[in-house]
Amino acid sequence: MTPLPAPRNVFNDMVDVGVALLRKATPPTELDIRRFEREIEVVSRFDPVGYLELRAYAAALRDQEADVDTLFERAMAISSQRSGAIARYLAVLALTARTDAVITHFRNHREEICKDIAALRGAQRALIYSGWFATGNAVGAEIAKRGLTPIPTHDTELVETLISEAEVASAVGFSHRFLRRRGARAKYVQVVLIPHEDADPSLFYQLGVEMPAGELAEVEWELFGALADAAIPVEQQGHVRVALVSWDCAEEDDADHAA
Repeated sequence: MTPLPAPRNVFNDMVDVGVALLRKATPPTELDIRRFEREIEVVSRFDPVGYLELRAYAAALRDQEADVDTLFERAMAISSQRSGAIARYLAVLALTARTDAVITHFRNHREEICKDIAALRGAQRALIYSGWFATGNAVGAEIAKRGLTPIPTHDTELVETLISEAEVASAVGFSHRFLRRRGARAKYVQVVLIPHEDADPSLFYQLGVEMPAGELAEVEWELFGALADAAIPVEQQGHVRVALVSWDCAEEDDADHAA
């Protein structure tokens, strides 16, 4: 007789499914969501805390933000693996383009996150994905202090005193939300520092999107117009540039991504 999988493995597998659905190139269908909701029911039989988290993933797939918050808060309050729940909540916030909630959640739980290297790594990915580059750099420095390798940030710490982190996150978050409205998702985010001879350096954010090249160019042009209309100061001043690039799964392992 084939042994049944361990309960924790079932939970982890279902988390992976939830993350994959949140990161799909296009929004999951109603069929996708209903299948996920059916499949997570098995977890309720042996892991009620994990089931709360998985219900939060289902709520995120339906853009039910209040339910996401309530379910994760309930799970964190009673979880025996609280740092893991905190990290997963942070990833969901990033993947659903809730930029302000990402930094608030991180700051509220920073002490606990810093005690768990896996949570710390997840936090750096979520912060960079959401545009919080200075806080992401600080987390990367903490990871490096522990003798481990953080996500490379391409010397963006050089501009921390020149560019408002909150305004950068505003531009990046706006771009994520724009893509979601267009039925697309950024599979990863990569940021590089661009030096200028006659001006301060700027940050160049590349959002990897799985989309045919011609359609991607059209969406990017629309994004440029939407950013101009939004009049985000750092984007208007040329301190931050956001561009869409074609997603290549071979590139993703080296990119700064959220999950």
